[in-house]
Amino acid sequence: MDELLRGPRGEEVRLLPPEERKNADEMLIKIIVDSDEGDRVRIKLPLSLVRIGLQIGLQIPQVGENPALKDLDFDKIFDLVEQGVIGRLVEVDTAKGEHVEIVVE
Repeated sequence: MDELLRGPRGEEVRLLPPEERKNADEMLIKIIVDSDEGDRVRIKLPLSLVRIGLQIGLQIPQVGENPALKDLDFDKIFDLVEQGVIGRLVEVDTAKGEHVEIVVE
């Protein structure tokens, strides 16, 4: 029942105590985008790879060009993860019918 109401286990936002935290380089970031035009994007990458890619200027077009994510500060997400926050960190439903989620696991 909990999974039906809250989504799959592990996606709720949690603050882990220091002894339970993983190194951020061992974690994954999942980006889910369902556009109003029917596009479905599912990206699941190591957090360290996304951080390095953004530092050198690589773009993920489905994310970077999405109006719902244009003001998203990935550095803030990385900071939260390093402080022990995991789960569904961003969830946006736009008036145009787009749905965007960012989950760290």
